[in-house]
Amino acid sequence: AAYEESVFYYAGTGQLEDGRTMAYLTYGQFEMTYDQALLDLFKEFKQKNVTELVLDLRYNGGGHVMSSTMLATLIAGDKYKDQIYTKMEYNRERTEAGKVGEYRIGNSTIPDGNGVYSLIVDALQYSLNLDHVYVIGTYDTASASEMIINGLRGLGIDVRLVGQQTHGKNVGMEGYVNRKVGNLYYDFLPITFYSENAVGFKDYSDGFTPDVIFD
Repeated sequence: AAYEESVFYYAGTGQLEDGRTMAYLTYGQFEMTYDQALLDLFKEFKQKNVTELVLDLRYNGGGHVMSSTMLATLIAGDKYKDQIYTKMEYNRERTEAGKVGEYRIGNSTIPDGNGVYSLIVDALQYSLNLDHVYVIGTYDTASASEMIINGLRGLGIDVRLVGQQTHGKNVGMEGYVNRKVGNLYYDFLPITFYSENAVGFKDYSDGFTPDVIFD
């Protein structure tokens, strides 16, 4: 039998001493299958007037950019609507040919031209509209998880990182399925782009250094 692990290892809220409400979310993977559940979770956070968020990405090795964009929208909200969350820097040949990849807060447009992803727009109504967020990371925090750190910082949101140095995956892959080579068929996932934020920062191949180093 197959066992499918939930991406929500823990989610809860609590009261701080000054009366503010904090949410804590341990999120395991940016998997689109769970995006509606993530939306519903933030709806609960908003109903409880959450003003502080701890995003625990210790075990999150990444996933889909659209899911990462949706989470960023749930954090940032209307104030940053249509601003660039992350953009893909391709090689010169593809760039000159018009290849563009920009994901924007609260914008459902899919950069590769394959329709829209409406949940990103839906996320605006449940967003927490935060100007700062706390992220817990380790070496296993990579790719779309590091994109959250870099993308929110590019918007001017204060991201405080606690834990260990992150992985440093500042590039992404595109999939080519069932390509025939000789008599065999292969799925290729070559690295094809850099991931950079709204201010053009992409140089985190060594990972992000925590503000507070903690094992």
